[in-house]
Amino acid sequence: MKRNVWLSIKMIALPREHGAWGFTIEPLLLGLLVVWSVPNALLALATFLTFLAHQPVKIFFSSYKAKRKSALLFIIGYGSAGVFAFYFYLTRVSLQAGLPVYGALGMMFFYLILDLLHWNKRIYIEIIAPAAIGLMTMSMALSAGWGTAESLALWLLLLTRSIPTAFYVHARLQSIKRQPSGKKSALTVHILSVLLAAFLISEHLLPVLALFGVLNLLLRAVYGLFLQKAGTVRRLGIMEFVYGLQLVFFTVIGYWFHF
Repeated sequence: MKRNVWLSIKMIALPREHGAWGFTIEPLLLGLLVVWSVPNALLALATFLTFLAHQPVKIFFSSYKAKRKSALLFIIGYGSAGVFAFYFYLTRVSLQAGLPVYGALGMMFFYLILDLLHWNKRIYIEIIAPAAIGLMTMSMALSAGWGTAESLALWLLLLTRSIPTAFYVHARLQSIKRQPSGKKSALTVHILSVLLAAFLISEHLLPVLALFGVLNLLLRAVYGLFLQKAGTVRRLGIMEFVYGLQLVFFTVIGYWFHF
């Protein structure tokens, strides 16, 4: 009985997409480790609560009528705490630092609408949510006094993780299902991401170590797309979280030690 209750609560309260957890935690972790402050911690909390609220909102507007009351309770809980944290942050930072947050919230709302319309599985729509969360990290950098170019470079670095990964995961899933896969597109996007990261480093907008993280994603793509056997969806999700964390690790060490 207790197990059934827990599973029911978990279904309502926690997002089920494994990749979404990584795309949410990685940018927030990067921001907190590089530009820690209490307001930035509250922004990270507010963003994470917004991510959690996505699942009960979907349940509330779904056909699960019996679960709507429970979903509404979670929406109120996540929402009230999130609004407070966002308010605290936005009233304590400059307008320039707050602008990415407003843009991110607009993108998240747009993605939610598309998700409720069941359009979210299209690859160009999937990248909206991680791009929005990356803007939160950009806002953290701006609030810490970083220049616009350096803060924007941090967001672009996060895109070199989320966009190629979306293409890679799609190609791998198609391969697992033995369907025609977009291997060439995935590989091309990874190569372009490496070139973008290299350019930003050459302009002294990113630490050199960040390139190791992006290159590792490229090597993972080559191996996963052309050498690795099919594998399982669960293993793919776990490994992607690991690869995302290694990018965060390399970048954080690069910022800490100026390398």
